[in-house]
Amino acid sequence: MISMSACVMLLAAILKGSVGQTVEQTEGLVIIPQGSKLSLKCSFQSSFATNYPFWYIQHPGQAPKLFMREFSKEFSDEGHLRGFSASHEKNKKTFNLEKAAIQLNDSAAYFCAVSDTVRLTNREAEQKLAKKKDRTEQNTEQSIQGFKLLN
Repeated sequence: MISMSACVMLLAAILKGSVGQTVEQTEGLVIIPQGSKLSLKCSFQSSFATNYPFWYIQHPGQAPKLFMREFSKEFSDEGHLRGFSASHEKNKKTFNLEKAAIQLNDSAAYFCAVSDTVRLTNREAEQKLAKKKDRTEQNTEQSIQGFKLLN
């Protein structure tokens, strides 16, 4: 019969060996004068060969929504439509978000995320659903980035 402490140690060893991504981005509140350039940094580490980075936006009192994708060739994402750009340097594992002249309505929280599973359908990005809920949590980590404009 296996003791309770042996089960706990086994579980810890299994969890320690799990795979996924780690995302880091510019931290905290960023205050920028209106009309100035915005640059939000996002870097990630991953054990997967292929990575798909994303930016999400969250306005106060609203749910986060997809803002920018690395593989959006038609520039139909909200970020592109609002004058943002994102550069994905695959060898450096970065996906930085920029805008030449920030406006008051750009004030929001920005989330950088990366995933190893994305499927293209009808020219839109669609994440594959993981079989287990905990795998989704392991494969996508997000950070929060907000900024505020000075008038």
